[in-house]
Amino acid sequence: MVELHVDTCNMLEERANTKTKYGGKLSVRKAQDEKPLIMFGHDECIFKQYTMTNKSWKAPNGAVVLIPKDDGQGIMICAFQSREFGFGLQLNQEQLALINQHRNNKDYCDEKAAIKLRGTSKK
Repeated sequence: MVELHVDTCNMLEERANTKTKYGGKLSVRKAQDEKPLIMFGHDECIFKQYTMTNKSWKAPNGAVVLIPKDDGQGIMICAFQSREFGFGLQLNQEQLALINQHRNNKDYCDEKAAIKLRGTSKK
């Protein structure tokens, strides 16, 4: 018996995803009644109240607003994703086209890394 990774053939992946749960028999080494191991990725981003306070208005007499010493209150946004369940955000073709149109011909923030990885800094 030979075990074949699902990414090796697109046709196999499409058929397995439409006809079976989690893409078919997950492994020849895993019993059918055993629960599968599903990997989840996690990331978070924190938006702080005073992170952009290095610029402010100055009054004609030279007075400026007091700038806090700390970053202020924050809001954290967390996200989980997995290969089996995705990111949870369902996009239709019209929304996807609009997003791709917005990204078209824009540069990645880290241009050097993009050029090293993709050969170009364009999205």
